[in-house]
Amino acid sequence: MDILIIFGIVLFVTPLILLIQSWKALLAYVLIIGFPLTWLWINHFYVTSQPDYVASNPGSGLGYLLMWGFTFFFVLGITLSILSIGLYKMIRYRYRR
Repeated sequence: MDILIIFGIVLFVTPLILLIQSWKALLAYVLIIGFPLTWLWINHFYVTSQPDYVASNPGSGLGYLLMWGFTFFFVLGITLSILSIGLYKMIRYRYRR
């Protein structure tokens, strides 16, 4: 995959987590972004585990690093969204009149 495509996906998808304000939107985000991300990692590990694989492209390391960064921030954003939505629901439930 071209590095510019990966970088564009990262720049487009990562800020979307800031717009999530409900459990349904969070679930949709995880399903829409998480499944292709999982498929990319499975594909990467399958290809690199083949005996005849040679990483001759110098940009493959940068693409690998970008995917690790995107995965890290995806998981971090999902975790923070779960915590913030849960905290909001807990506070709203506790202090309602």
